[in-house]
Amino acid sequence: MDIAMALGIKPSAMMSLEEEQLKYYKALPDVAVDLGSVETLLDSNDSEFDKEVFYEVDADVHLMDPRILKRYSGWNDDDLEEIEHNVGPILGSMIRFPYERHPYYTLYEAVEKAAKIFQRQERYDAWVDLKDEVFAEIQSRLPDDKPTVGAFIIDFDIEGKSLRAAEIDAFRNDTRTFRKLGVNSAFKGDTYVRYKEIGYEKLLDVDPEYIALIDNLTTENNESFQQTLQAAKNHETLSELTAVQNENFVRSAGTNMGPIIDLFSAEAVAMQLYPDEFGEWPGSVGDVPTEHQLFDRQRVADIINGRV
Repeated sequence: MDIAMALGIKPSAMMSLEEEQLKYYKALPDVAVDLGSVETLLDSNDSEFDKEVFYEVDADVHLMDPRILKRYSGWNDDDLEEIEHNVGPILGSMIRFPYERHPYYTLYEAVEKAAKIFQRQERYDAWVDLKDEVFAEIQSRLPDDKPTVGAFIIDFDIEGKSLRAAEIDAFRNDTRTFRKLGVNSAFKGDTYVRYKEIGYEKLLDVDPEYIALIDNLTTENNESFQQTLQAAKNHETLSELTAVQNENFVRSAGTNMGPIIDLFSAEAVAMQLYPDEFGEWPGSVGDVPTEHQLFDRQRVADIINGRV
C-alpha cells in the first residue's frame, strides 16, 4: 500500500486495513485515505479470500506476491490464473525479509518496479532525490559511537519465554531503518534471514543497550507501547536487562514500509535514539514539532500528488 500511495495510487482493496495504520498519511497535508471506499478481500468472517470481491473491485493490477496470496488463501495456480485472466495481473514480491523468496528486492528496487507498472517515473525520481537528501542529513548528525540494538519482530512476547530476533545487518527491509542509522546489531553474525527464537538467557547474555520493536510504530499506539515496556520492567527476568532498566525501548516501522513510512520511521528512531541531537520523541508521528521534523511533509505530499 505504501509503495502505491507514494506514487499517488490509493488502494481499491486490501487484505485488511486498520485505522491505526493510517497515521502516516494523516500527518501529511492534502493526503487522505477513506476506509469506507476500500474493500476487504477477506470474507465476512475474516478467514478466507473471497474471489468474488476481486471481480467486484475489478482492479487494473494486484500488488501482491502470488506466493503469499496462495499461502493465505489456499488457492492454487489455476485460481491465480483465473483472476489474472478475468480481472488483472498479480504482480509483487514480498520484501519484508527474503524467507527463501526469489526474486527479492531492496525497498527502492521494488518502488522502481511499481513506478514502471504505473508509469510514474518522475515521482520515483523525486522520491530518490528526497530520501537521499534526508538520510544524508540524518547521517551527518549521528555520533561516532553508535549503540547496540537488539531488534525483535512480530511481538515482544513477555510471557512466551522466547522472542523473535532479527539480524539488523542481514539482507532484509524490515530492519532498514536501523541499518540506515548505523547502529550495531546485538545479534550480529547470525545469518538467518527471517527471525530466530531467542530465549531469555541468550538475551541476558547479549544485554543490548536498546531493544527495538519492529513495526510497533505502525501497529500500536504509544499507550500500548508503554504497557509493553511496563510489563518488561515488572518481569522477573527481563527487568534485569540494561535496556529495560533504562527504558531504552525503540519503536520502528517495518512490515508495510514504503517510501512514506520509511521517512517517518527514520525520523522516529533518530529521535528515540538521539534525543539530544534530534529532539525528544513525542510518542506519535503526528505530534513531532515542526522544528524537529527531519523531512518536509509538504514536499512528500507534493510528490504523492504529482507536483514534482
